[in-house]
Amino acid sequence: MSTLKKNKRIKLAKQLEIYGDLKPTTGNSITRRGKAKYLGGNGRKTTGISRRVFKKNLQCVRVQEDGIVVRRRVPVSLLRSGLVLKPIVREPFTIDEPIRSETPKKGEAKKGDKKPEAKKAEAKTKKAEPKKK
Repeated sequence: MSTLKKNKRIKLAKQLEIYGDLKPTTGNSITRRGKAKYLGGNGRKTTGISRRVFKKNLQCVRVQEDGIVVRRRVPVSLLRSGLVLKPIVREPFTIDEPIRSETPKKGEAKKGDKKPEAKKAEAKTKKAEPKKK
């Protein structure tokens, strides 16, 4: 087997692992008449069974794979569950800057904030001062 064929198979295997099988599956559509017995009827009767195809709900989306942005047909269920990452789009006419989190982690203070001890001392002094009228 040539190297190109091997690489193609590896790519397809990775894609199958991430997105699952995207091919439509077959099944039956059952047509019935009557009222169910538990609802006081005589029971449901099957009037016909016909073959049908269950198709995946696919959307063509730009997806981030191994650090590269690629267009793929992805099931909507994966998009909703967050298993597929969409690329981060930066605003136009801005300079690329390293992305850093805006919210500080628990126990850390923001850059401009005073230390928690200083805040407590400041609050005590405000309470101690009498209000002037």
